Amino acid sequence: MDSHTQIESASTREQNQNGLCERNWHSILRMGRSWLASSLLLSESWWYALKRATEVSNYMPLKLDGKLNFPHELVYKQKVDLSNIFQPFAVVYPMYKSKANTDTLFCKSILVGRNTHNLEFYHPPTKKVITTSTYKIDESLIAGPVFNLPYDGDIVF
Repeated sequence: MDSHTQIESASTREQNQNGLCERNWHSILRMGRSWLASSLLLSESWWYALKRATEVSNYMPLKLDGKLNFPHELVYKQKVDLSNIFQPFAVVYPMYKSKANTDTLFCKSILVGRNTHNLEFYHPPTKKVITTSTYKIDESLIAGPVFNLPYDGDIVF
């Protein structure tokens, strides 16, 4: 895929002049940190928090040539699908089939991300990731306490 992106870098010993990159990175860190803190989750979930924050930042508009654009639209030449916006680390009940494929089951999990077509859910008791598009969400619960996961405090870089 050719996105016609110009890449420039700061010269040796002048990397402190990458202001826009640094600002974006700090925004992503703040987003991820606040999601983890509000869900009272462990630092083990940092990968999912930073991945999701990066995806969300691509849905935030920016002004280019006097016109509002979305980074996602500029790279992929597709309109932003706002159904991709969801509450990360929510307590959910993803639907899956039993091993015998006879029963439909729901298991309490944590919404951690999205792959190409489905959402991804982490099931702490089994430490497995479930991928499906059918689920029920419970916005009244906080993920950390629901699974008795000890909150290990704020993460500082």
